[in-house]
Amino acid sequence: MASSPPRRPTDPDEVPSLFAALVRNLGPGRSRAARQMNLEVVLGILGFFSIMALISLVAAELRGGGALFESLVTIAFLGLTWMTYRSWRRGGGWSSELPR
Repeated sequence: MASSPPRRPTDPDEVPSLFAALVRNLGPGRSRAARQMNLEVVLGILGFFSIMALISLVAAELRGGGALFESLVTIAFLGLTWMTYRSWRRGGGWSSELPR
């Protein structure tokens, strides 16, 4: 039984990229619940990296070496996490629309 080869567009510009797929799902046409869920995902990712940066900062301080780079990275991640949290709260936080 011969199978046919997978269908592929002949024009390389027709092949959707990951960036195009992500951008297509962003924008003003999306529902409030979808935007809130995306903010929660971003908040989780930034929260994780903020904690990792904080652990790295504490480890660098305990070793007694310079921790300037670690402190700047930690401040950047904590700032981004805070801005995302504020945006999530302005959007409604835990809304009754969203399942808990």
